[in-house]
Amino acid sequence: MYGFSIKQVSIASVDLIYDHLLDGAMAIEHSTEPPVQPNRTFKGISLVESENKELLERLGSDMILFTEWCEHWCNWRRRGYLVAVNELTRIIHNQFRNAQIELYGSSRTGLMIPSSDVDIVIVYNEDLLDKVVNILMDIPWVRTVKHIKGSVQVVKAEIDPTVMANTTVIPTMEKNILVFDITQISTTHTGINSAVAIKNKLNRFWELKPLILFLKELLVVLSNSIHVQYENKLNSPYEGGMNSVAAVIVVIAYLFAFTSTLGSSTSG
Repeated sequence: MYGFSIKQVSIASVDLIYDHLLDGAMAIEHSTEPPVQPNRTFKGISLVESENKELLERLGSDMILFTEWCEHWCNWRRRGYLVAVNELTRIIHNQFRNAQIELYGSSRTGLMIPSSDVDIVIVYNEDLLDKVVNILMDIPWVRTVKHIKGSVQVVKAEIDPTVMANTTVIPTMEKNILVFDITQISTTHTGINSAVAIKNKLNRFWELKPLILFLKELLVVLSNSIHVQYENKLNSPYEGGMNSVAAVIVVIAYLFAFTSTLGSSTSG
């Protein structure tokens, strides 16, 4: 399967919603008046089921189709990045024998979209991220290394699989650059616990996954839009954007509020 690629999909109703959200963002940016009609997106596309049932049904079907496509694409991608994870684990273990490497984030919860980074956390009783940076800088298949220092420090490493393939046996790997976010366990690092909690929610409510994936992809599309320029990426928590945990919380709150309202109106 080396060199296998999956064609990017364009889903009509999702594109339609996005176009109108984008037009709305442009309208807000150049207007001093507050937005009106909270139950409608701009240009009058109604997202109220009683007013536009056909569009809502099509949007729901498209979200499920997009989810299936993401799962297929990311299952194939996983075989490549797990090789890189194993190689990074081996290198780190050579320097820190007692260190443990764990996956967290979307690569653990299954909420990956094609642009998702791979999140790994190092469990160790001493600070070692500065040393990890120095180690990574000497590896030929690591293209760039950036150490971001904040409440949770992260080392962002770009891995070039085309170079890695010459030094490591890789059964399958896409040609795109792999981006790893490497962190270290601490009192402020909740990645592993959050991943467990999110997986529990996903197991209980199947509706969450399509909604979360759609929201994450929409943030990427808006951030990359040539029409709307944002200072920070909307999908990057290290640049002021929304992380997956926040996306999950937003979707859960919306879903529970919607089902509660629906239940009240039905009983009434």
